[in-house]
Amino acid sequence: MEVHDKHPPTEKKILYDGYCNLCNASVRFIRRHDKKKQFQFVPISDWNKEGIEQPLPDSIVVIINNTSYIEFDAILQIIHYLGGWLWLFKLTYIVPRKIRNKVYRWVARNRYKWFGKSEQCSL
Repeated sequence: MEVHDKHPPTEKKILYDGYCNLCNASVRFIRRHDKKKQFQFVPISDWNKEGIEQPLPDSIVVIINNTSYIEFDAILQIIHYLGGWLWLFKLTYIVPRKIRNKVYRWVARNRYKWFGKSEQCSL
C-alpha cells in the first residue's frame, strides 16, 4: 500500500551573495537553525546556471514554490520557516514595509564596507 502525503513538498531556495561575509554568516546561521533541512542555498552568481535568466536584485531572494520574496520580506519568510525563538522577529511586521525595506537596503549597500568581501564564494 502506498502512502501519499496530503501536502506536496515545498521547495525553498535561498539565493544569496556568496562573496559577502554578512551573507555567508547568515547562511551558516540558517543552516544551524534549520532543523528540518528545508532550505537549499544557491549563490546568486550561480542562479543563471539553473536555466533561469532574469535580473536579480542586489538582495537576498527566497523562493518558495515559485513565489519570490526579496529584501525584508525574504528575511521574514526564512524566520517563519525556521520557527523557534526567532518568531520574535516577526514583531517587525508592525513596522511599515517601506521602512523595513529602506533599512534593509541601507545595510545591503554598506555590507561590504562593514563586514567585508570574500575573494571566492563560500560554496
